[in-house]
Amino acid sequence: MDITTYNGYLPTGGATSTLLSCFAHKNIFDSIYRKMQALNIDMTIYVDDITLSTNKHIGNWVIKYINNALKTHGLWLKKSKVKRFGYKYAVVTGVHISQCGRLLAPFKIGHSVVKTLQEKDLSMMTVRELQSLIAKIGYIRQLHPKKLAVTKDKAITQLKKLQKQQQKK
Repeated sequence: MDITTYNGYLPTGGATSTLLSCFAHKNIFDSIYRKMQALNIDMTIYVDDITLSTNKHIGNWVIKYINNALKTHGLWLKKSKVKRFGYKYAVVTGVHISQCGRLLAPFKIGHSVVKTLQEKDLSMMTVRELQSLIAKIGYIRQLHPKKLAVTKDKAITQLKKLQKQQQKK
């Protein structure tokens, strides 16, 4: 237990955190999953995000059922985190899912990258700006491996150049 926790808690971002978070509540997730199967609702879980998918309307009673099931285990459902999506796309854990099930990078991240590149040449960016740009491109490339590869390589090269200059000072 001490190997994978810090002061008795799962550390955010730890390599084991996502799996342990899910396994710690496996029984309750399994119980909710069985109920959703009986209702012909697909349910997936990523860490602590529960996603329900169906061609039918999901009534408020389903959300209340899940909330009550979570409460019996000392967990709760934040009302502000309950989101409903229509047929065009849904956003699950920051990833857009198209109608046909294709995973897409969030539009605002792609827009942010394009806007940054339009406003400033890579050679004029600070270390922090380059790091931010590289991180955003890396995120996009997890879902779209062929996109922005050259731009990312150029940004990394420029970042290394700036870091080298700073080390000389």
